[in-house]
Amino acid sequence: MVGHAGADQVSLHVATEVYPFFYEKLKDLPADSVPDILEISYLPAAESFVYLDREGTIHQVRAEALGKEFIRQGFEKFV
Repeated sequence: MVGHAGADQVSLHVATEVYPFFYEKLKDLPADSVPDILEISYLPAAESFVYLDREGTIHQVRAEALGKEFIRQGFEKFV
């Protein structure tokens, strides 16, 4: 996502603990068991976030929309 967020931006790669103290990026796990949001970056100039989904699409959203989408996907996969 560097091309979209810029080389000087920080990205958060979403991961889960698969064994004690061992984390695996969501992009490396089966799609049916994890949310589709794989990487999150912040765009200070736009005051918004961008996230990369499993299909390779980049979405630009406000913080509230990102949080709602991540929680929605989590409930959809685990409840």
